Amino acid sequence: MQRHWSKQVIVRMKNFLKGYQKNLDRRRRRLLPEIFRGVLRSGSLRLADIGRAAKRHKESLWAIEKRLSRQMRSQRWDHRILQEELLRQMAHRVKPWMEVAIDITDAAKPRAEKMEGLGYVYDGSRKEEVTGYWLFESYAVINKGKLLPLLCFAFSLNLEGVASQNYIVEQACIRLKEALDDNGVFLLDRGFDRGELLRVFEEHKINYIMRIRGDRNVLSASGEDIGSVQEVMRRLPDRWRCRLSQRASVCCLNWQEIRLPGQMGRYWLVVLRMPGSGREPLLLLTNLEADCGIDAERVARRYFMRWAAEDAARFMKQEVGLESFLVRSFCAIEKLITIAFMVMAFFALLAELPKATIEKIERLGLSFKKDVDFLYYRITWGLKAFLDALRPLPPIRTG
Repeated sequence: MQRHWSKQVIVRMKNFLKGYQKNLDRRRRRLLPEIFRGVLRSGSLRLADIGRAAKRHKESLWAIEKRLSRQMRSQRWDHRILQEELLRQMAHRVKPWMEVAIDITDAAKPRAEKMEGLGYVYDGSRKEEVTGYWLFESYAVINKGKLLPLLCFAFSLNLEGVASQNYIVEQACIRLKEALDDNGVFLLDRGFDRGELLRVFEEHKINYIMRIRGDRNVLSASGEDIGSVQEVMRRLPDRWRCRLSQRASVCCLNWQEIRLPGQMGRYWLVVLRMPGSGREPLLLLTNLEADCGIDAERVARRYFMRWAAEDAARFMKQEVGLESFLVRSFCAIEKLITIAFMVMAFFALLAELPKATIEKIERLGLSFKKDVDFLYYRITWGLKAFLDALRPLPPIRTG
């Protein structure tokens, strides 16, 4: 039985990598499995850690690190080949009812000085501005503990040819829309309610739910100026009560159809209050129908699925070492980050294995905590233990 499920994992890894190798030349087809296994086993994007974890021959660690460094900064292959294949594979698994959580996070490098295109980002853990890169992340949410990584990449406003963050986000959302067709509802945090982005959503008929700033001016359904979102919120009575989870207290909902200056579409403002919690009301803007209590509750429930993106970002930094890269070339940074998200895509593939097989993988991880909501933590711990037991690693070859 042990042999049967372990063979399942190896076969899935081989088949998973075949899709990415098919568009690479012969040298990079051999290289990709080596780096992939190294990241998977080490949980790091440092080339020395990757080389140490993937080493199978008598080649010295110094030689491995130099070889990987040369290949990562090489202009003879592009990370977009891997990125497009990742988006293609994952987009086929997205269903019309799924939410697509979009976020911009940071890859903080506070001690870096000579990395290409290094800019300034806001580091949430330090609560201060430090040097680093921005990361655009998008995930299809299956449920609270399962995600499909879709389009994820690093960018910097200090690189030549980069127009603005608005332009980068707009183009990324258009790419997602084209790949997903009409599937999925975009979930976005506060700060995405910019007029330029809303126009893109309107032009491309993208459905979304996003937090809106309280100082945004809005219009009534008939086009009259009714003040800021905060002023509208204060005038709205509580019309619907619900519990968004078993442990949550009772929430109060209200809603109103609105229009936005410079926009032609129909929008709804959904306000969620949590009496007694001391928290500010949650202000949501959506182009989905929300003209009754049931619809407004559905909008609020769907938006709360966006927190899965926060869990995913934390997981990528803790278990895949998303901020650990030490290369100078931005070309190398793009490749390493793309491979890191390939690793997460592989975890999503393993999560589709039979429940009994997943439980066997999880038991290898020897987790202290029995129930971790985010499933990929348990899969990661078990898979690392499983790969460490395979000495030497079986070769991953394709034709």
